Amino acid sequence: MIESPSELRTEPHLVARVSLCLSSIARARPYAPALFVLLLALLATALATSMARRVEQHTAHEIMIAEAAKLRDAIEDVGKTYEMLLRSGTGLINAAGTPTRDSWHRFVASLDVDRDFPGMQGIGYVEVIPPDRIAPHEKAQRAAGRPDYRLTPAGARDFYTAIVYLEPQNWRNARAVGFDMSSETVRRRAMDRARDSGSAKLSGLVILMQETSEDVQPGALFYLPFYEGGKVPESIAARREKLRGFIYGAFRLRDLFQRSLARHSPGTLRRVRLQVYADKSAEGATPFFDSAAADVTPSPVRAATSRDDYAQHLSATIGGHTWNLRVSANPAFKRELEKSRAQIILAGGTLLSILAAAVAASLAYSNQRMAEAAEKLSREVAERRRAQEEVQLANGELIHRVKNTLTVVSAIAAQTSRHTATVPEFVHAFRDRLVALGRVHDLLRPDPAYSPDLRSFTKELLNAYSTGGISTALAIDGPAVSIPRNEAVLLSLLFNELATNATKYGAWSAPGGSINVSWLVEDGPAEEDEETAEQLVIVWKEHSTRKVDLPTSKGFGTSVLTAIERGLRGELSVNYETDGLRAVLRMPVPRLTTAGFGAKSSSRPA
Repeated sequence: MIESPSELRTEPHLVARVSLCLSSIARARPYAPALFVLLLALLATALATSMARRVEQHTAHEIMIAEAAKLRDAIEDVGKTYEMLLRSGTGLINAAGTPTRDSWHRFVASLDVDRDFPGMQGIGYVEVIPPDRIAPHEKAQRAAGRPDYRLTPAGARDFYTAIVYLEPQNWRNARAVGFDMSSETVRRRAMDRARDSGSAKLSGLVILMQETSEDVQPGALFYLPFYEGGKVPESIAARREKLRGFIYGAFRLRDLFQRSLARHSPGTLRRVRLQVYADKSAEGATPFFDSAAADVTPSPVRAATSRDDYAQHLSATIGGHTWNLRVSANPAFKRELEKSRAQIILAGGTLLSILAAAVAASLAYSNQRMAEAAEKLSREVAERRRAQEEVQLANGELIHRVKNTLTVVSAIAAQTSRHTATVPEFVHAFRDRLVALGRVHDLLRPDPAYSPDLRSFTKELLNAYSTGGISTALAIDGPAVSIPRNEAVLLSLLFNELATNATKYGAWSAPGGSINVSWLVEDGPAEEDEETAEQLVIVWKEHSTRKVDLPTSKGFGTSVLTAIERGLRGELSVNYETDGLRAVLRMPVPRLTTAGFGAKSSSRPA
């Protein structure tokens, strides 16, 4: 079958594309181990981060359980305290008989309700009024100094009660005097339960008679019955027959929760959010109290509850009435709960994963280049041995340099993590020190025989700090000295740390300060090895214009000093003099060379 011209033109392009794709795959195959190392390290990092997060969430969950239990106990303790307050009222009646208006006022005033019982609107004395005694009751109260007193609401009922006294005396409580609480269903139900049980009972949600059109709050009433004879009759029938009245407490619930919890559990509502529900289930319902809401007036609108992994649901019982509680973490407290090292593990693990993959890729690249070089050099038999030696030497130098770099980077990461508290602080400090290390390697040539000159080396390192006029406050003095590569790496870390400290706290932290860096070569202790019989003495002297504060803790700089003494076999002394820091380093350097000086100096620099 004869192919069309278009097919003939297209086929070479398709073959070229396939060939290019296969060639790319072949070039990428040597880097497969590096990709495997990266994926494995990232998997380990993810696993460690996940474990740290689970531990963190478990701890946060336990903290929230404890906070919720503390709130529940505080609410129930408040209820028991107020029940004992009502019992003191029944004790007064049983001991002294029916109270008068004046005696009830003096009794409640002695309790100091506003100070010692926050959230309670008032303490009232309620009498049971037989139907045939309503008119005499009203007449007696008017004769006692209440000309406008009357029993409300009007109407025929089988049971009458009246709020006779309600203290403390204020305009809100005055609105409730004379009200028959048994005329309202919720109040009557609580009164009946208290009467039949002989113990204090809490009502459901009501709107108090003390409320006005402004700042309306949900309310609740606490009833404690008292009986003829002063004792609680044994049977329900006898209790109903001998009931004389009630001592009751009126509560505006927002005031009750906010003020009483601030007293009994201070600081808790700043850490957690408390929502209180009257229904058995809090799901989808509107709380009648919400510590995070500006307006907690009950509303028929159902409010969605925001999802919170730490939220706790529990109930509190006061006077036989159960309220359902939902305790969740405030945003600030949730951030505090979630503070952990999980983010540091994630950031550090990711960085180390990339570094490990970079090492593997570098080795793969080196091997690939060595193979290509060997293939090319195999064409010339006469030069093959020399080419192989050069390739092996380059590979060995690359591996050695990568290992040294990883060792330094690992030490920097470890020391920085010990002295930083947050991820941003760790990243900032770690980046600065990596940049400093990068400047060092920019100064070091690939030639292993190259040794940088100390003067240009020092000037280049401190050039990053020579901004804002600092260059005029830097003096460098000393003979021409070549520094071996390994010593140059450690010296660069020392100079960078001293310059950073001077910029933050030392001579360069205030106008007018200056730094003098000087060095000389002197004879060291007599040893058999002549190459180590010379010492380089470097002096870093700061002249500060402000008072020098001594450090209060050891940081990364201390680790640098220790590394220098160990790595250079040197001796470093740091003193904080009156005008600034003075550091003196003595280090033996093999095959130390000088230029421009006929003899080594034995005098010490200033």
